[in-house]
Amino acid sequence: MLLSVACIRETGVITETVIVNISGDSISFTAYTYYGDDITLKLANGEKAIEKRSGDTGDSEIFPITIADSVIIIFNKTRIAKYYANDITKDRSPFDLDSYLEETLGQKDYFDRYKFTYTITEEDYNNAIPIK
Repeated sequence: MLLSVACIRETGVITETVIVNISGDSISFTAYTYYGDDITLKLANGEKAIEKRSGDTGDSEIFPITIADSVIIIFNKTRIAKYYANDITKDRSPFDLDSYLEETLGQKDYFDRYKFTYTITEEDYNNAIPIK
């Protein structure tokens, strides 16, 4: 009796998260993570930053915001917006996947590739609270 053994190549996921700032002001975007490896991005108006992560298919930590408990955006040290993972009551939030433009980039080298873009706008600036 012959046994056939099939090699199954493992697949994974590569996720690009893009933060775009078109608020009209420079910003500091900080995602405070559960593990202490906070993600801080400083962006001038019109700039963007890309955070890439990879992992196994189904890994819930592929999307960077899933490892954060809060996000704070400071607009040129004059206004602040605070977002919390357990409170998605605002119309837009970095924790709400519907606030992102999601793109499927296809598969390459056995990795499914996705891109999520979150754009910080003038409306976000206007909704932020003045810093006293």
